[in-house]
Amino acid sequence: MKKYSVRLKSLADIRRFLARVANDLDKDEIEAGKARTLTYIGSILSQVIRDSDLEARISALEENQRRENQ
Repeated sequence: MKKYSVRLKSLADIRRFLARVANDLDKDEIEAGKARTLTYIGSILSQVIRDSDLEARISALEENQRRENQ
């Protein structure tokens, strides 16, 4: 069984990770259940990254707005 130890800090990282999972599944190097679980985790992580990026952008906009209103 293959071990995955990667840093998934960006959407590009997750894209590469999921592509590797798909390739490994296609080559019968991992089981379908594990591939499904890793894909689900990748999907959740991608949403968390998008949400945190959006949160940071909104915070920056709010800070800029506060500075302009002072």
